[in-house]
Formats: sequence, structure tokens, C-alpha cells
Amino acid sequence: MERREEEERIREEKEERERERKSEEAEMVKEAKRAEEARLVEEARLAEEARLVKEARLAKETKQAEEARLAEMQKKEEEARQLEELRKVEEARRVEEERAAREAELARIEREIEERKILEEKQRLAREEAERRADEERRQAEEEEQRQKKEKEKKKKEAQDKRKREEEERKRRKEEKRKR
Repeated sequence: MERREEEERIREEKEERERERKSEEAEMVKEAKRAEEARLVEEARLAEEARLVKEARLAKETKQAEEARLAEMQKKEEEARQLEELRKVEEARRVEEERAAREAELARIEREIEERKILEEKQRLAREEAERRADEERRQAEEEEQRQKKEKEKKKKEAQDKRKREEEERKRRKEEKRKR
């Protein structure tokens, strides 16, 4: 009888250690997932920063080149006006066409910037939705884990209660036999 109780106690201790080990493993997996998510977010942020820096540099170079080109063009226009009146009229027409083209280009660039802003906002919203979903899945997984834990405790208690009833029944029968 004592040996069976000792075996039962040893078995329960083994089960408890196994539960603790599994719980620690689950926590390590969760921590690894969190670290991986943080790493991915940081990589995306760094890539976005690098892209923005590159765009800013390109925009600055384009602006400088445009300014230099405009300065050169204005110098030539001044020379043309001094040479002859007809050339002055022709040059003025050409300048007007280029101005219209620059305005059209500027409008196109502004549209692209607006479209990029819209895309970035959509991406931000998608990231937030993905994070919200991930949080919800984690919460559900934790609730399921708690539910299973409670179920296991309930079954363990039922088994203990059953053993106790069987032991009392055995004692009762033994007592009845002794009385007979």
C-alpha cells in the first residue's frame, strides 16, 4: 500500500516536472516569436529610412541640376535678346513652353508624392491590423492554454475523489466482513 502511494507520488512529481518543462518551452517559443517580430519591424524601419535618405539625395541632386540648367538657359536667353529682336521673341516662346513642361512635371511629381503618402498610410494600417490580429491570436492561445489547464486540474481532482471513494468503500466492506 505504501509502495503504491510512493509510486503515485513519484508519478505525480514527474508529471508536474513535465508540465513545468512544457510551460518553460512554450514561454521560450513565445519569446523567440516576439524577438523575431521586433527584428522584422526594425529591418523594415531601417529599409524605409535608407529609401527616404536616397530619395532626398536624389531630389536634391535633381533640384541642383535643374537650377544649374535654368541659370545657363537664362544666360543664353539674355545673349539672344541682345543679338536680335526676332530671336528674343522665339526664345520667349521656348521659355514659356519649358515653363509649362516644368509645371506639368511638378504636378506629376506632386501626384506621385501624394500617391506614395496614400500607399504608406495603407501599409501602416495593414501593419497595425496585422499586429492587432497577432495580439488577438496570442490572447486566444493564452485563454485556450488556461482552459486546458483548468480542465486538467478538474480531471485530476475527479480522479483523486474517485480514489478516495474507492478507498472508503473498501474500508466499509472490510468493516462489514469483520462484523460478520
